[in-house]
Amino acid sequence: MYNLSGGLQSTLAGGNFKSGFLSGGISSTLGSLTAGWGDAGQLFTGIAGGGIGSVIGGGSFIDGAQMGAITVGLNHLAEKSTAGLQKKVIKRLTLRMANRHYRSGNGEPLLVEASNVDLTFVDSDLFQNRRSKTVNLLGKSRDGLVYGKLDLEYKGNNRVEIKSNRYDFDTGAAKRHPWVGKNSQFFRNVFTKVGNINAGSGTPYMINFHGLGIINNQIRPTLKLEFIH
Repeated sequence: MYNLSGGLQSTLAGGNFKSGFLSGGISSTLGSLTAGWGDAGQLFTGIAGGGIGSVIGGGSFIDGAQMGAITVGLNHLAEKSTAGLQKKVIKRLTLRMANRHYRSGNGEPLLVEASNVDLTFVDSDLFQNRRSKTVNLLGKSRDGLVYGKLDLEYKGNNRVEIKSNRYDFDTGAAKRHPWVGKNSQFFRNVFTKVGNINAGSGTPYMINFHGLGIINNQIRPTLKLEFIH
């Protein structure tokens, strides 16, 4: 892929296809092989490989080195940067962000700051008999369309642990959430289907939470439905 794009870039810049082809291919290969050398080492070998490939193909070392820098810098290192972002704590996960990651995140998990999840509607009295409860956020929380339901474990002092939550659009109608009947969850399933249309096709992923969530918060954020993508 990178050798072909390198050849095309070289041709468009007035050089020859062969030198760009070899420059892109060799720099990309060396960039992959030296992924464990650190960013500087990976970039250096990519530049050197690009220059050498260009010379072998009849081009100049400088042009090939520039091609190698672009190939390694904007592709291999950029991929590292994207992967690193997925490991950082997200201050607040909006519906737009959740749907975008569903479409392009390849199933990679996200880490969200638990204290910023809107759980202000949850009363500590809910945990008098059991320390763990499942709460429905739809229509009660500004984050309802992102999480739907969350499993909480009370830790005292109005703090809760939020269990990992799977982001997908499975209604589970066959077993847990039938459309009709005694235990019908018709409207819940409708929201799920509409949410899927809004998000588009993608890959389900896990949302993990950093720290503890806060319930019984006296300052309640404005409830806002975010049906955007």
